[in-house]
Amino acid sequence: MKNIYILGGNGLIGKQIVKLYSTDNVNIFVLDKIGVKKFKNKNIKFIKYDCSDVNNAQKKLKSLFKLYGKPDIFINSSYPSTKNWAKSTIKNFDYKLLKDNFEIHMNNYVWTAKIVANEMKRYRSGSIILLGSIYGVVAQDPNIYENTGLRENYGYPIIKSGIMASTKQLASFYGKFNVRINCVCPGGIQGHVKGSKKKQSSKFKKKYLNKILLNRLCKPIEAANVCKFFASDMASYVTGQTIIVDGGYTTL
Repeated sequence: MKNIYILGGNGLIGKQIVKLYSTDNVNIFVLDKIGVKKFKNKNIKFIKYDCSDVNNAQKKLKSLFKLYGKPDIFINSSYPSTKNWAKSTIKNFDYKLLKDNFEIHMNNYVWTAKIVANEMKRYRSGSIILLGSIYGVVAQDPNIYENTGLRENYGYPIIKSGIMASTKQLASFYGKFNVRINCVCPGGIQGHVKGSKKKQSSKFKKKYLNKILLNRLCKPIEAANVCKFFASDMASYVTGQTIIVDGGYTTL
């Protein structure tokens, strides 16, 4: 049976990835520090894991792989951030805030992918999927956020574009070891706002939807479907690529 590790497996998209694999004959390891800890499916195991602790990532991951088995598929759908992350707007730019979130968000993705790729290299096989964002492709439109209760975030697009770039760079090296690394970039996700139980306001939705060709937000399952595609044999000849899942937001 294949081993599938899902970092951020109790998150908005992570939950849907777990659900997609739950009917397959695979071992699923949900790596998260919050959320569901017990599953009816005996092949799904919750492992408490703090992805913001980048300094100890190598030691912790190697220990997990030794205990539970090699990673055949590793999906990073986590979203680590500091408590005051939402204040990182261009107007209120704070260097320490940016630096701290680079450390726990972008470095978590880049460093974790490198550790996992090295493990997969030993077996000459594996697939890594990283979660980016359309804001790694295009700039945030400040007009969409104005008077909606939400604000643009200066650091977020920089971090996500860095994740996209690292996808290509890592793929260029690990391809010869039959390790594939790809990135999924969703647009606006239907659900709660990061760091809050509130959903997007009607004002924000109206402005945002005006830029989406399909005129609706992305369902978490739709982003999860693309993650599973990248990990599957259907994408066995695909590496270093990014698929944008945005309903056409970045088309025009």
